[in-house]
Amino acid sequence: MTSKKAKTLKIRCPHCHCTMKIDAGSGDVLLVEKPENREVETFEDALEIERRHEERKAGLFEEAIRLERKRKQLLEKKFKESQSSTDDDGSPPPSPFDFA
Repeated sequence: MTSKKAKTLKIRCPHCHCTMKIDAGSGDVLLVEKPENREVETFEDALEIERRHEERKAGLFEEAIRLERKRKQLLEKKFKESQSSTDDDGSPPPSPFDFA
């Protein structure tokens, strides 16, 4: 990043590792410099990268399942609480015509 006095900002994307130069006034992208294609050095390195990627995906999926179960339990608890808090004596609700 550059100082506030500069008219352009230099930003590096953490995902694709490209460098962008952006006009500070208008926000327009002036230049995109793509990095050289980074090849893995060995097949074992590629396998390790893929294994870590699969582990991360599995972890994110397990976390999503855990959060969904927790959400479901919370909703069931709230529903049971609201059901028990109602005063239902078995009589039908009053008709709107009875108030006239």
